[in-house]
Amino acid sequence: MTRPAVSTALTRITQRTGVALEIDGATLDVGGHRVPLPARSAWDNLRMRHAFPYAARGDQREKLLFTAIQDAGPERTTPHRLDEELRSDLEDYISLPGARTVGTVADAMRGEYWTEPSKRPFLLPYHADLPLAYTHSVLVKTPRGNERLARDGKTFNAAQYRMFAGYILPFLCWDGTAVNTPLIDELLQVVASQDGLTLLDTLFLEAARALAGDTGELSSERLIDRAGSMLGPLENSSGGPFCQHSLALFQRDLATVIRMALPRADRIAAITQVISLHLATYYYRVALVLGIELETLAAATTGEAATPACPCTGLAACPLAGAIKMRAPTRGFRAISLSSPSRESYLALDRDRLLAMPANIIAANLLERAWAAVGGTASREGTPRPAAITAELGLRQELLREFDAAAAALSVLYAGDADAADSTIAHIAAREPGPFALQSAVIQIRRSRLKHTSRDVVHQLAHRPGEGAILRKNGSLYYFELDEDMLFLLVKLICQDETIALDTFLTRLAEYGLAPQDRAETDLLASRLEELGMLTRYSDAGESNYVRHIF
Repeated sequence: MTRPAVSTALTRITQRTGVALEIDGATLDVGGHRVPLPARSAWDNLRMRHAFPYAARGDQREKLLFTAIQDAGPERTTPHRLDEELRSDLEDYISLPGARTVGTVADAMRGEYWTEPSKRPFLLPYHADLPLAYTHSVLVKTPRGNERLARDGKTFNAAQYRMFAGYILPFLCWDGTAVNTPLIDELLQVVASQDGLTLLDTLFLEAARALAGDTGELSSERLIDRAGSMLGPLENSSGGPFCQHSLALFQRDLATVIRMALPRADRIAAITQVISLHLATYYYRVALVLGIELETLAAATTGEAATPACPCTGLAACPLAGAIKMRAPTRGFRAISLSSPSRESYLALDRDRLLAMPANIIAANLLERAWAAVGGTASREGTPRPAAITAELGLRQELLREFDAAAAALSVLYAGDADAADSTIAHIAAREPGPFALQSAVIQIRRSRLKHTSRDVVHQLAHRPGEGAILRKNGSLYYFELDEDMLFLLVKLICQDETIALDTFLTRLAEYGLAPQDRAETDLLASRLEELGMLTRYSDAGESNYVRHIF
């Protein structure tokens, strides 16, 4: 039975729009058009699979490559061993004479092949044999009797959660018509290769194999097969990916770091940094463009002429181009003020766009449902594409009132499904136009849960000072700042093997969303590049400054 507050709100929307609204079981009748309603507690549809395979949550970024390698491996008849078992018992599997020598080598291995960003050691994807034989472990705080490992009074189980499964790699390697399989093959060859192994590497891998046994071989076809239906929305028949230009840039950059003449550990780190950089900026790109698209749709619902939120002619024309106002790498302490552009642009992208992205995806899915029901052209596979609704609405003004009413009604019903207070429902009903009411209602009701699938993910990807970061924290303040590792990598990605003018470098940097926060920061960035041996000054004029990578 419909709550009185909901019925009153629907009546108010009918009076405003002139469109009769009525609830009939699990259907909303909008002026004779029937909008099927989601089942109770199933309104929060976070699926936007042409942009994301699924809604991820924050986790350590090194696990991205680790899980991709695992998913490219053969089916296992036995569970993976826990990495904590190898870490705890290393001395038992190292083939060296002398107990004191073995202990010293084992400690060196623990420091080299495990990382501890959150005080919980986990194994790095240094070689394919490690992900194929082992899985990351988690310390069990409250044992329940089903733990797989006990060491030194502590119990461990396999970590169940991953930021993304391995199919994020085929997703990012979509070339417009199919997965770029040769590029994935090249990556798998690098992580499975024996080239560049030091004596310590060899001893460690021998110890890992002695404990776990044979691991099998990697296969890009197996990885792509496991991605399965996740790749369906990327096909042209389904409208294509959210931003093919960003996927193309990722593939160029991944190929660049794979082919760099780096020591093995540095190459694996660079691959992880490239994946992290592109996923972080991709989240900002989707959040910004989707937010603008919904605002444009709301304006179009009032009869205003709409212009595309993103022309999608290239990354240089994207709203994100140069929107990440960042500082150059800092050496030592440098204060940050609340009015710093690097801080203000963080708030504009993170607080105003990224944090709202999950709610905007939910709203976009509901708007897609409303548009199809009132007679608009449904998107393929129900994929939410508010820009397409805006374009069609401009040509079919006769659907404007019904669509506005349907969206407004869904905002009220969403609040009712969430058991919002009567006063909240009445306040939502007063908002107009309908798409704005729906978007703001979802944000208001989901406020406490928004960060888990947006901010938490990006912070894990972008905030790792000294290991390839674009995000920094000073006290409680987050702001955009490159560290030297990321600057070093970006110069290679942008310049490739060319020497380019500093102005050209900055123009290409903007395609990643990045730009110095002001003229003084541009000068400081140039100084940092010069100190790293990657900028040559032929005069004091900017056009006579040239950037080139040292490798």
